[in-house]
Amino acid sequence: MQLQPANTPTGVIPSSGSNSQSSNRKFAYSSLPLHLQFIPAAHTWHKFRHSYLSMFDVIHKWDTRWLLRLIHWPKRLKFLQLIKLVSRTGDGHSYPVIAIAPFALGFDPTFRLFKIFLAGFCIERSAYFVMKNSLRRKRPTEHLSLESAVTPGDRFSFPSGHTSAAFLVSTILALGFFDYSAFALIPLAWACAIGCSRILLGVHYPIDTIAGCLLGSSVAVLVSTNTYFATG
Repeated sequence: MQLQPANTPTGVIPSSGSNSQSSNRKFAYSSLPLHLQFIPAAHTWHKFRHSYLSMFDVIHKWDTRWLLRLIHWPKRLKFLQLIKLVSRTGDGHSYPVIAIAPFALGFDPTFRLFKIFLAGFCIERSAYFVMKNSLRRKRPTEHLSLESAVTPGDRFSFPSGHTSAAFLVSTILALGFFDYSAFALIPLAWACAIGCSRILLGVHYPIDTIAGCLLGSSVAVLVSTNTYFATG
C-alpha cells in the first residue's frame, strides 16, 4: 500500500515543477565559472550571449537553406559563364573610369561627383575591412560540401565586398547623376545582379550580399546628401 503525504489529497501526486525549475537555474548558473556565479551582471551577460548565439544559429540555417536552393537552381550551369561575367564587372577595375567619366564628358565640371565617389569609397572600404576582419565569417565552401565556381579574394564572407561597392556606385549615380529618373534603375539593377551572381557562384551567403547592399547604399546616401558636396 502506497502512503500519501498528510497534506496531499488522495489521488494527487505532488508536483515536481518547482524542483525542476530550481535545478534548471542551478544548471544554468553552474555553467558559469565559480568566481562569476555570484555576480548578477555575469548572469545577465550569460543569458544575453546564449540568446544571441541561438538567434545566430537560426539565421545561419536560413542562410544556408536559401544558398543551397540557389546553388541547385536547374539552369545555373547553363548561365554560369554569364554569371561569372556579371560578377567580374564588379571587380573594381571600372570604378575609377565611372568616377571620372561625368567630368570628362562635361556633366560634372566642378568635380562634385568625383569627390562624392572618393569620399564614399574611403568610408565604405574602411567599414568593409573592419567588418570583414572582425566578424571573420567563413566562406560557404568551408562550411558546406560544395565548390565555388570562382576563387574568392580572401577567406571571409561577411559582408560581400563586390555587392557593397556596386551599390555604393549605383546609388551615387542614381542620386547624383540620373537625379531620381527612370534611368536610375539601370545601375541599381546592375548592382542587384552582382549581388545575385556572388551567391550563385558559391562565394557568399544571401545575408552577406544583403549586408553589402545596406552598407554601400547607406554610405552613398550619406556622402551624396552631405552639404559639403551638394554645393559642388
